[in-house]
Amino acid sequence: MIVDDAHDNTLPLERIVSAVRSANGSANVLLSLRPYDVAHDRRALAQAGLHANEATMVEIGDLEFDDVLSPASEILDEAARLHAPSLATAARDCPPLIVTGAALINSGALDPRRFEGDEQLRLELTDRIAEALTADPASGQVPQDLLSAPAAFQSVRLAEPEVRTSLEALTGLPFDVCAQHLATLKGAGVVLSHSTTVRLVPDLLGDALLVKAARHNSTGLPTGYLARAMEAGQGGGPLAHVGAWAEADSGWRRMVLGAIACCRT
Repeated sequence: MIVDDAHDNTLPLERIVSAVRSANGSANVLLSLRPYDVAHDRRALAQAGLHANEATMVEIGDLEFDDVLSPASEILDEAARLHAPSLATAARDCPPLIVTGAALINSGALDPRRFEGDEQLRLELTDRIAEALTADPASGQVPQDLLSAPAAFQSVRLAEPEVRTSLEALTGLPFDVCAQHLATLKGAGVVLSHSTTVRLVPDLLGDALLVKAARHNSTGLPTGYLARAMEAGQGGGPLAHVGAWAEADSGWRRMVLGAIACCRT
């Protein structure tokens, strides 16, 4: 059995592992998780009667450039493959951006040569995918805040009143409207629900959208969004997620710590 996003503490991981072992003692369980929450999974395994030393841990590092260049080259049309290095660098850690970028380049809707540097191209790709994900002809435009907010909370426990209040504060929308838009995003396959908890998938897309909301495209300076997310999430949900995200990406740690300081003063 494969348990993806095993770092999600809303999953009853210890019950899942215990049930699998009870049904088949020789079965293997593969847990896929982010490194910042290994302690959570260690506790869950202990509660299931397993010690972490009994498990085989494999740490997967960042993709090498050639590993990203290969799929980018394959997706791009032959005439556009000269842009593969730029696309691979800009979308280095987020496969949805590679697919989106390649489709835009192939159709002629995006020319990587127009952007000054790979980071500008990455921001443009994130903008384009956010626009595509929030376009819903049936119910009108889904606000992009409805993508940024789940990315900040990740996961959003809709059954908890304080989380609903935080979501309203961060998006500026009443909860019933938020719920309708989240249902639309779920139908598009962007939001995954587990009982009354929702989250953006894949996680790397959520990270890219959070980066987009957190800093200005032109200057790279903080927008204040992280501070607003932490202030809205008085229950600590966004603070915990954004803090963990910053630990995973040291390049953003200073910006996050600055946002925390502004929020607490």
